[in-house]
Amino acid sequence: MEPSVARCGSGISAAYENKYNACPEGRQMSAALFLDALSVPRVGIYRNLFRTQSDDETVGAVLWGQAMAAALQPLICTSEVALRNRIHASLSRQASVHASLQPSKSYPWYDQRLGWKTLEGETLAKVEDLLIKNGMLLTNPPSPDRVVAELSLGVWPNILESQLTNKQQQDTFNDVFPDHPNRHRKHWKHSNAREDAIARCKDLQRLRNRIAHRGPIWPENWSHGRPHWTEMLDRLRARRAQLLELLSWICAASADIHSQSLMGRLFDHLCTTDAVMAFMLDPINAGGLQVFTRVDQTTLDAHLQRK
Repeated sequence: MEPSVARCGSGISAAYENKYNACPEGRQMSAALFLDALSVPRVGIYRNLFRTQSDDETVGAVLWGQAMAAALQPLICTSEVALRNRIHASLSRQASVHASLQPSKSYPWYDQRLGWKTLEGETLAKVEDLLIKNGMLLTNPPSPDRVVAELSLGVWPNILESQLTNKQQQDTFNDVFPDHPNRHRKHWKHSNAREDAIARCKDLQRLRNRIAHRGPIWPENWSHGRPHWTEMLDRLRARRAQLLELLSWICAASADIHSQSLMGRLFDHLCTTDAVMAFMLDPINAGGLQVFTRVDQTTLDAHLQRK
């Protein structure tokens, strides 16, 4: 049986748009119900920062924030996966060589029983949770790749910052950030160079957690008083530029592809005064999602026949 193919996805959204815009009273009621489903403090943050004067404008501000979070998510995900994979490969290589084995990109460097590295604190606890059940070592422990995939993002900056010897730090930073402008090993001897990279990794973690918990995307502890949303745009652009630069140090090609991708370009379009105003003036129609060009049937049929 051939897979079903949705050739047009505009029906549901168009129907809702017509319902939402049917009459001013219905639109106001929908906006009020939408905001009521959110917490009062959360809505208050948007009202305060965006100086909204109606529920409709506040809905627009919230939807703009959600669109921005969606635009940032691929950068966060790509950076997280690339960072952990680079660290895993580096520590695997170091630990396998220490064990007089062939260099490996996937080795249980985190297992203190193998004698290369003894992790500490919460990082150790998270690893042991994956290797020990009911006080007993698993007879069939998960593979190194599986263990690494299960660890949270917060583990990685902690390892870079406080779980390595000086020599291990230099080797690891050199492996993890191969596309850094200062590629020579001596660069990572300097603590301020390492601290800058670690700070960016921690900011990646903070932004990831903020989006995961549906928090506003602008920097934490920034919106005290009555700052204006135009200042927030500048801060967001600077923050994203730093995170994109971090990814470029890990893998320049990944950063370049993300910048040119749909979501990379979407961030550039959304992080503007025009986009914010468009959302507040017309929350539902802002942006006008472009319909994709219809692929010719022959090309589609050929693709669907692939095994």
